[in-house]
Amino acid sequence: MLAPVLFNLVFTQVLLKAVKVLDIGAYIGLGKTQLLVQPAPNTMRPKPAITIDRVQLKRKEILKYLGRTISAGGSLDEEIPSRIQKASQAFGRLRKKVLQQKLFT
Repeated sequence: MLAPVLFNLVFTQVLLKAVKVLDIGAYIGLGKTQLLVQPAPNTMRPKPAITIDRVQLKRKEILKYLGRTISAGGSLDEEIPSRIQKASQAFGRLRKKVLQQKLFT
């Protein structure tokens, strides 16, 4: 149970260093940065509030990141419909291109 706490402390220190001293080559846009907390299963933990340079990070229950939907509970209830919709759109675009081929006209 100590590993998540240590990871959180190390990650927070990296964020602070990136914001205060840009010597690690990273910039964190505090206006866009969001926080998603995923506690270990069957645990009750207080939800942390992380503040960097007097800006409190917004805590989210569902987060979109790199086209994926991540939920605080680890559920795929939001992700599966999103993937189905994206696959349907891609198939629709592909179908139009295939049907425009001279072989099918």
